[in-house]
Amino acid sequence: MSLNKELNDQLMAKENYERKILAFKIYDDIPQGIEFYGNDMSMLCAIAAEAWEKPSPFYVTKENCVCGGSLYAGIGSRKVSKEEREVGMSVLFGEGAPYGSKAVFRKVGQQIPKHHKHHKYLVIGGLDKVENPDIVHITGNANQIYKLTKSYTWETGELVHGLSGTSWCAQSLPGSYRDQKITFTLGDHGGRSLMGVKDYELFCTIPYKLLPMVVKNLDKAL
Repeated sequence: MSLNKELNDQLMAKENYERKILAFKIYDDIPQGIEFYGNDMSMLCAIAAEAWEKPSPFYVTKENCVCGGSLYAGIGSRKVSKEEREVGMSVLFGEGAPYGSKAVFRKVGQQIPKHHKHHKYLVIGGLDKVENPDIVHITGNANQIYKLTKSYTWETGELVHGLSGTSWCAQSLPGSYRDQKITFTLGDHGGRSLMGVKDYELFCTIPYKLLPMVVKNLDKAL
């Protein structure tokens, strides 16, 4: 049995998560044996949510994403016209919008880790089907997410820092990939809505290289 499947099965047996454990892996060459998502376009959070339901992994490119999620995932962002950019920006600021002003939006962006290199393809799928992924994404209730973070701190002594206040993709993906740190987030209004998560669900992202330690310590840490 491959390690990714073994870890997936152990986690599901111990924690019985309601949703499939997701894995993300970046490629520079077309992933062999993985289905292309197709020409449809959507927000990355919505695309990731589709992986909960699909039986097999798939890959996307920046051309599939109508948002900045592809940039945060490490595959860059597609070119957009000035008009499209202005329309997109117009819904971001003010009352009833994600940010109070353009200055606030810029300040938030300055706090998000940046990928040092942009790759071409992003594979998303169940952990049991994606070998040697870069990061693993687990959705669970507060106690389940707590146990994951505590399992890490129990052995390392390092506190796990969560993020809140901006988009699911910005908070979940680039920091864990670049800094190789566990993190957790509540997501954001738009992302939670598009992903269809329940009020009690949170997200935890774990670099794959740390996952064996986390799984090993689940029954040890209180």
